[in-house]
Amino acid sequence: MSSRLADGNTVLIIDNSIDFQGGVQGVCVDQSEFLILHPDGSDNFDASCSFNAVILGNAGTVALMFAGNGQGLSFHGSFAINQGTGSLSGAQLQGVFAGSFTSATTFAGTITAQLH
Repeated sequence: MSSRLADGNTVLIIDNSIDFQGGVQGVCVDQSEFLILHPDGSDNFDASCSFNAVILGNAGTVALMFAGNGQGLSFHGSFAINQGTGSLSGAQLQGVFAGSFTSATTFAGTITAQLH
């Protein structure tokens, strides 16, 4: 992780992972996550990664991009999964997510998505 201050905001570059369970399964290890913490307690973030996934029973490698906003422990945003290989070649998954942090390193939430 690295950080810097810019115009009263704290900018963090974080390496972490997301363990998807349910209709989307796999572990996404962020290639880059940018988190900007604002003085009023709000934040915004975006990230991307590629990972081996199983989506509704179809396996392959996909690219994930997501962005969102937060306030305190809660967050929400949108995502897209594309550039699939294997059984996910040509698949496009788009949706929204919302959740909250349950500890300093874990969170829980919901994902609503549509597979094209």
